[in-house]
Amino acid sequence: MISVLVFKRVLKAVRRSGVHTELEALLRPTGHGGRPRQLQADVFVAALIVCAAHYKDLALTNVHRVLTVDLDKKYRKKLGVQFTATDGTSQTISVRQVRYLLDTFENMLATNPSLAPGLSELERIERTEKLDSIVNHILGVSHPPGLAKPAAMAMDATAMQSWGKGKRRPVAPGTGLLAAGSATRTSEGNGSETEVYSIDPDARWGYCTKTYDNKTYSVFGYAMFTTVGVPDVGATPGSMPILTWRIRLAPANADVVEPGLALTQWPSRLRAPRQCSSQ
Repeated sequence: MISVLVFKRVLKAVRRSGVHTELEALLRPTGHGGRPRQLQADVFVAALIVCAAHYKDLALTNVHRVLTVDLDKKYRKKLGVQFTATDGTSQTISVRQVRYLLDTFENMLATNPSLAPGLSELERIERTEKLDSIVNHILGVSHPPGLAKPAAMAMDATAMQSWGKGKRRPVAPGTGLLAAGSATRTSEGNGSETEVYSIDPDARWGYCTKTYDNKTYSVFGYAMFTTVGVPDVGATPGSMPILTWRIRLAPANADVVEPGLALTQWPSRLRAPRQCSSQ
């Protein structure tokens, strides 16, 4: 079981961030239309966060379990995920309804050509900025109220392995890519090509730090770029908490320039922190 108090706290934070309003706008860009949904955007996002904290895998079945099994029955009814149907029977939302919301948001925010073909460069930028806004608004409400903005920021990237496998297979030269979202590599010397294919079309092969647990310099997945507030030069040690302020997820082979510039942009209403490298 998951504590109702825990879920309420997360749901309150989601609503305070305002991201549910942005997501509902994606579902109804004209402000109206469509049948009423049993699963609302704020409840869906809260379930994602709670699921990530309580389960090893952020699978849709686990998100569905959080909403329909792990929470108290009375509270499930209050959230609308358990309801009385027109025939008088008690019903709960289905996995299909959870998947519908995720698929809809993906269709509205995806930038990968295999998932969103025909987008202009401007449309891709707008979608990326919208996703950044949603992620960083949620991140922002995790900061203590009244916390002063840091005078200096450190930026770094962390490799994150994809849940999909990046398998390689040879392809005939000049035939192009066969799998959606795959990447081509040319082997050294003989000029032959290999195709990387995966059920995760956004992931790529890239560099990662070799560690005791991860005995390789390569990873198939993503680079999570983050900015962290750090004390200014000469500040008293422990004078401010070391917190993450912004996040940008990019394919593992992404150039650091574009994500880095995106993270250093600061809302005009705030004093821009001085940037410093963590390297």
